[in-house]
Amino acid sequence: MWGDLVVALVVGRIDHADLLDHARRHLPSAALPRRIRQLDSLPRNAAGKLERAALRRLAAGASA
Repeated sequence: MWGDLVVALVVGRIDHADLLDHARRHLPSAALPRRIRQLDSLPRNAAGKLERAALRRLAAGASA
């Protein structure tokens, strides 16, 4: 969608430069993450499903 910003929400520890290097080799430039946020875990509801609204909030609050 026009004006959207690609944010990578990453579980685990990885060097941001390594992640971007990998992404550059496998993704088109428009799909490269502009911001990266490392998390301890992905937010899930009581049924174990991803909390998509929480993911959107985390992505919106990601710092450069």
